[in-house]
Parts: sequence; structure tokens; C-alpha cells
Amino acid sequence: MTAFYLLVSFLFIRFIFLSLLDRKATGRAAHFASMQGKEIIAYYLYQLSTLMLLIVPFFLKVTLHFSSFFYLGLGAYLLGSVLLFLVIKDFANPDEKGLNTILVYGETPKQDREELINEFRDGAAQVLISNPNTLGESISLHQTVHDAVYFI
Repeated sequence: MTAFYLLVSFLFIRFIFLSLLDRKATGRAAHFASMQGKEIIAYYLYQLSTLMLLIVPFFLKVTLHFSSFFYLGLGAYLLGSVLLFLVIKDFANPDEKGLNTILVYGETPKQDREELINEFRDGAAQVLISNPNTLGESISLHQTVHDAVYFI
């Protein structure tokens, strides 16, 4: 069998499931911000690599050997599919700005602040807008945050 069959679940979740949840989400997923300069080159390289990821599997042959590695790989494949399913489900339900965001500022009540931060930690929101002084030193987001942007 060709390796393309391994992409079927990804394509189903990414396009069919996403469009069933929210038709506008499919358009948002394909949207790129306006680009300039070297970003345009990076965009075309990205599109080319995506095209190759879809074409190359047609030329690869997969043979099945039901060994322990097969079942380990199957488990990783299914886990990845479940994670993709969950991410797509969250992506289809953004706020009116297109992202699930949380704003914590100085006048946010302490109880609300803790609930909002826990929602961010749990993945209910992709963006937390605040500043270090507002959050204080007692809040640790090191396990949750991969990128932090500071505006001064």
C-alpha cells in the first residue's frame, strides 16, 4: 500500500471535521498575514514543502509487519490523531477576534484572575494578555508558555 493512506485521517480531521464544526474555521486555517520581503520567500518554501508532503507519500510503499514496533507506531499514530482532533475542536471555537484570548489586568478581581490563568494553563485559550507586574512573581507559567512577547 502507498504511504498516502497514512495521511487520510489527518486530511479528514484537518478539512472535513474542521468544516463540519465551523465553515469559517477552514478559511482561518488557510489565512496568512500580509507578508513582505524575505517572508514571501519563506511562504513559498512552506507551500512547496506542504505540497511535497502530500505528493511524496504516493511514491512510498508501506509494508506491514505486525511486530512490537508496529503496535508502538500505531499507538503513536492514534495518539497524534486524537491530539490533532482536540486541537482542531478548540481552533473551531475562537472568540470574535479569531483567537481564544484571556486578558488579565490590574483591576481583574483575584478570584477571576486565578480562574482565567487556570483556563490558560488548561489550554482553553491560546493567548494570555497581561504584564509581569500584574501577574506577579507568584504565578508560574513555565510549563504552559512557549513564547512570550513583551512590549515596553
